[in-house]
Amino acid sequence: MPRYPMNILDFRLQSGERFTVTACGYSGKIQHVMIGTDNTRYLRNRFVDITDSKCGSGGHCLALSCSFNHTEPAHQAHVLEMHKDEPLDDETAKACGTKSTVDALVHFADKMNELLPKELRQRQEPVQ
Repeated sequence: MPRYPMNILDFRLQSGERFTVTACGYSGKIQHVMIGTDNTRYLRNRFVDITDSKCGSGGHCLALSCSFNHTEPAHQAHVLEMHKDEPLDDETAKACGTKSTVDALVHFADKMNELLPKELRQRQEPVQ
């Protein structure tokens, strides 16, 4: 079974707040986002196993455009380290085009894909 790396990258928002993304070595897309200090980065999977029909992280992933992703919308809050979806304030909701914090963060992860280093935006070689 091919195993692909999960690449963890740290960024800062314009406000200076830290956030971490995990990019999938198979899809080249962001699989996980953590806003704030990421104390769980070393507990997450460092690799993803892929078969012809299944991804080992397909039920716990933000890369909605990946054909292997089957994360239920109700589970996306958990993937984002949230207990439940929370409404955005009116100003932020207007800027994001949604009142849902989960929807806004999933969209943020999708847009962040464009900012990943080029070598991470494509399928990497399996490690096994």
